[in-house]
Amino acid sequence: MSLAATTSVNCTSCGAGLDVLGGGRVMVHVCPYCGAELDAQDDYKVIAKFDGLMRPDSPFRIGMSGKIKGVDYTVIGMLEFREQYRGQTWTWIDHQLYSPTHGYAWLTIEDGHLVFTRRFRRPVWVSSAQVERANHPPTVKVDGDRYRYYETSTADIIFAEGEFTWAPKIGEKTTTVTVLADSAMLGFSETGGEREVYRSELVDSAAVAASFGVTNPPVPYGTHPMQPYMGGDNDRFMRIVALVAMVVCFALAMIFDTRTGTLVGEPLVVQARQIPSAVPITIPDVGGPVRLRFEGTPYVVSTLANSPNSLVYAYASLSLSYPDGRSLAGGPSRARVRVGGQPQGSLPGGFNTTELVFPSSLSGSYFLNLSWSSQGPSSANNAAGFTGDITSPRQLHFSEGDITIRTYAGISKGYWLYRLAIVFLIVVGISFARRWNFNRKRWSGSDWTSED
Repeated sequence: MSLAATTSVNCTSCGAGLDVLGGGRVMVHVCPYCGAELDAQDDYKVIAKFDGLMRPDSPFRIGMSGKIKGVDYTVIGMLEFREQYRGQTWTWIDHQLYSPTHGYAWLTIEDGHLVFTRRFRRPVWVSSAQVERANHPPTVKVDGDRYRYYETSTADIIFAEGEFTWAPKIGEKTTTVTVLADSAMLGFSETGGEREVYRSELVDSAAVAASFGVTNPPVPYGTHPMQPYMGGDNDRFMRIVALVAMVVCFALAMIFDTRTGTLVGEPLVVQARQIPSAVPITIPDVGGPVRLRFEGTPYVVSTLANSPNSLVYAYASLSLSYPDGRSLAGGPSRARVRVGGQPQGSLPGGFNTTELVFPSSLSGSYFLNLSWSSQGPSSANNAAGFTGDITSPRQLHFSEGDITIRTYAGISKGYWLYRLAIVFLIVVGISFARRWNFNRKRWSGSDWTSED
C-alpha cells in the first residue's frame, strides 16, 4: 500500500490529527475518532456530530492509493448506505476517491463486485415520476449506447467518515433511478432539491484490490447487472461455424433428396380388377438404396350397386414379404396408394403415389401383396351415395384403372445430413440459450413488472 502526499490538520472537536487528501473541492471532513463533521471551507469548524456509528467492514481504508482504469486514485472518504423495502434490507459501501489529474470518483462494493462511478456530464435525465407514468420501461440513448430502465431505489446514509465534496447527513435519503446498458449503468439521483447523474461500470475486483494493496480482496458472487457475458474465447467462432455447417448440411440434404435415380427394368403394372393379388417383385442388388414408386391411375370408373355410374376411389394396401410368407425385416414394408377418382381433373382428398426406399442389403425376390384398404370411403364417395366400406372387389366394378410399380437405383437421401444439421442447430441453440440465461440473471434484480 502506498500513501499519497498529505497535509494534516487537527480535529477542532477532539484534537486528533487528520490527513488532508482530497484537494481543493473538499467541503467537509468527518473525523474518524469523534464523528465530528468539520467544515473544510471554514477553518474546520464543527457543523454536525455523527456519534455512535459502527464502521462497516471494508478492505479499503482511507489513505490507500491505487490505479483504476490506468489512473491513480486515493481513498479519501467512506459512506455506508442502507435501503429497506418490504421487510428486506440492503447495504453497500461507497468509497470517495480523488485523483489530482481526474478529479473525484466513487468505488462501491456490491456483492463482492467493485463498481467504479463518476459524474456524468450529459443533458439527460429520468425521474422516478417518469417511471411511475411509463407504460413501458423507459430507455435512454447516450453516446451510441442504449440504456433500459432497471430499478428505482431510496437509500439513506448510516455511516460517514473522511473527506467529501458535499455535506452528507446521517439518515438523509437519496432516490436513484438506474438504467442499464450492456456494460454500464446510469444513475439519476435526487437528494433534497439537488440532482446528479452518475455513470457506473464494473472493474476487475482482483486487479483493483491488488493495486490498492488490499490483502483480503472482496470475492464476487452472483451475476452483477453490469457483468459482461463470458462465453469463452471461442464461443462466437463456434456459433458462426455451427450456423454455417447447419446451412450447408440442410442445403446438401435437399440436393441429395432431388436425386431421383435411374429407372431399373420395365415398369410393373397391376390392373385394379386383379386386386387382391400377390405379385412377385425383385429388389435389385445395386450400390446405394433402391426406391420403389407406386402410382395409382387417375381414372377409375366404378359402378356401385346402389348408385350406378358413380365415380369413386379407394385405397389399395401394399405390403412386401419373402416368398415363404415371412414379413420383411430391417426396412419399410407397408404403404398405401389411392386408386380412383374422377375422369377429369385432379384427385380429391389425397395423393395417388407413394414410395418405399430400401437399403441395398435387402436385395432379393419378394411378393408384393395388394388388397383393398379397410378404411371407409371419402366424403366424395359419400356424396355419390355410397356408404359402405370398400373392402371387397365385389363392391366395385372397374372398367379401367391400375397400379404401376417402378424401381429406381442410384438415388440418395439427405436423411443423415438433416440429422447432422439438427445437431448443429442444437449447438447454436445452446449458445444462444446460455446468453439468454445470463441476461435473465443480469436483469433478475430489476423492479419493473408488467403492472408498472
